[in-house]
Amino acid sequence: MAIRTIIESKYFKELAEVEIPEESAAEAGAGDAAPPVAKVEPKCLPWYPDRMAWQLNLTRRDIRRVEAYFKLHNFLISETESGELIHFSQKYFIFIFFLL
Repeated sequence: MAIRTIIESKYFKELAEVEIPEESAAEAGAGDAAPPVAKVEPKCLPWYPDRMAWQLNLTRRDIRRVEAYFKLHNFLISETESGELIHFSQKYFIFIFFLL
């Protein structure tokens, strides 16, 4: 629960305040049709108890371009490596949910 509090109060707050950088023509390159970085709002999965499952739709490109996304990404990786968090795709949560 402490990690959830940290994520919600610190990282999700930063996501709400994030300013998306403008891409210059030089960064985009000639013929680059990549979509602009989108502002992301974390979505709590309502069917999982105690607000313990969240969904973020980010691409690797988004994570590289926006510092708040990068910080959250690194925090999640470090917590996963230390065993504090478990990362699953949403489709696997349903299976685990019914096993409990």
